[in-house]
Amino acid sequence: MRQADVALKECKVELWAGMTWINMDPAARPLSEMLSPVQELLDGVGVGSMR
Repeated sequence: MRQADVALKECKVELWAGMTWINMDPAARPLSEMLSPVQELLDGVGVGSMR
């Protein structure tokens, strides 16, 4: 067995609102850029505290 056969793939990981966001696309823009149109609104309603 080769190490490449069992190695984990690299991915982008970010934390926001108490959640872990995983993106397998190495060319993806940062999460904060993707959320920027609504991030302030979502932060204002306490998304990280919702259950």
